[in-house]
Amino acid sequence: MINKSNITHTKYNYRINQIKSGSDYNWIFLPGGPGLGSEYLLEFCNKLNLPGNTLVVDFPKDGTNNEGTLEIKYWQDGLIDLLKTYKNSILVTHSFAGMFALNMPEIESHLAGLILMNTTTHNSFFQHVHAMHLKHHLPNLAPAAAAYHLHPSKETFKEFWNTYKYYCFTPEEMELGEQMIPLLAFNSEAYYFAIQNFFMQYVCKLHPTSIPTMTICSENDFICPPDIFSQEKYFQSDNITNKIIANAGHCPWLLHFNQVKKCFDAFIASIQSRK
Repeated sequence: MINKSNITHTKYNYRINQIKSGSDYNWIFLPGGPGLGSEYLLEFCNKLNLPGNTLVVDFPKDGTNNEGTLEIKYWQDGLIDLLKTYKNSILVTHSFAGMFALNMPEIESHLAGLILMNTTTHNSFFQHVHAMHLKHHLPNLAPAAAAYHLHPSKETFKEFWNTYKYYCFTPEEMELGEQMIPLLAFNSEAYYFAIQNFFMQYVCKLHPTSIPTMTICSENDFICPPDIFSQEKYFQSDNITNKIIANAGHCPWLLHFNQVKKCFDAFIASIQSRK
């Protein structure tokens, strides 16, 4: 649950929920989706207990954030404005938010570090989902996706997730995943906006060359390919570390939090060694 006393909005209507105060670093978490909102990240971010300020952020007009505009340029300008406001920032992205960040090479100059969790460098995730359907005998996503596209609404978005959850969570994670689903906002307008205006046009334009960067993928991620960064030549430089969490799904912290925490600890050590 969001504590409204901790909430502020930027001039571009990014909603900021500061859940931890400290000095030195500003950890800025952006959620997947869009349409899901940031609430599903709150418990994870609290458990990480990172040094400095922890800010859990919603895109404009996304999740339960009712402020702002659904427009890609507005979101891009707003993210740059946000990063300029918070110095010494480390941007932590999950899924869609990683793609959004990787589409903006100009953010590198405003960051002290970047963590990309369970995302991808190009829009081949549609093919990956289909391949996982065949390989792991997962429920066919096409009927639920077609029903949503014919009648996009909060209700059909939720119904879509009744199938999509089998791609998001491994069988071992499903019980914890089911507990997370009620935290999702199911903002259909934001999700449909991204389908129409982002996903199909998505291209990775950011290949970090100067800032400490870590990619965290999952061995059993049925949405984003787990080896996408380890096989990408532009993500093999000395400032980049690529991690794969064994046995984990698209939200690896659910059942493998300790492995994910070790990744964050290693990242913290790497940025502190550069001081």
